[in-house]
Amino acid sequence: FPSVIKSIGSARDSLKEAMPAAGLSWPWPKLNKVTLGIRQHQMIVIGAGSGVGKTEMLREIVYHLIEVHGEKVGIISTEDPFKKVARAFIGKWIDKRIELPPTNDEHHEDYREVLDYNAEEANKAIDHVGDTGLLFIADMGGDYTMENVEKTCLEFEAMGIKHIFIDNLTGIQL
Repeated sequence: FPSVIKSIGSARDSLKEAMPAAGLSWPWPKLNKVTLGIRQHQMIVIGAGSGVGKTEMLREIVYHLIEVHGEKVGIISTEDPFKKVARAFIGKWIDKRIELPPTNDEHHEDYREVLDYNAEEANKAIDHVGDTGLLFIADMGGDYTMENVEKTCLEFEAMGIKHIFIDNLTGIQL
C-alpha cells in the first residue's frame, strides 16, 4: 500500500502553489478579525441555552452567505418540519417571522412587529429566495438518525453546496 508519509522536499512545489486565503465575511465584521472569515473545511459549533438566539444567528449567517456572497446553503433541521423551517429562513429577507401567524393590528395585545406581515409580502420573499436557487432545506420526514443526516450532507455536497448547517445537533438520533 502507498505510504501516507511525505517529506517536505518532495512536497515543496505543492506547498508553494498558493498562500492560504481568508474566508468569506461574517455578517458581523468584528468576527472576521477573530476567525479570518468563514473558511472552507471548518466545522463551527455554536452552543448556548435555550431561547438565546442560536437559530436567529444561523438565519442571519445564511442570509448573508446568499445575499452578499451568492453562496449555496444547505439546512438540516432536527427540530421542525420542512415547511416551517423554509418559511422561517425566508422570513429573514423581510425581517418577519412568516412561519408564525401574522398579527397586523398594532393595538392588539399580541402585536409584535416581526409578525406584522401579509400574504403578499411573504409570497414575494418566497419567490425572491426561490429565484436565487441558493437555499436548500432537507425534508427529513422525521428521520434524524446519524445515518440519514450523514447521507443528506453527502447529497448537499454532491450538489455543490459547501455551507451545510445543522440546527440542532442535539436532535440527531444515534
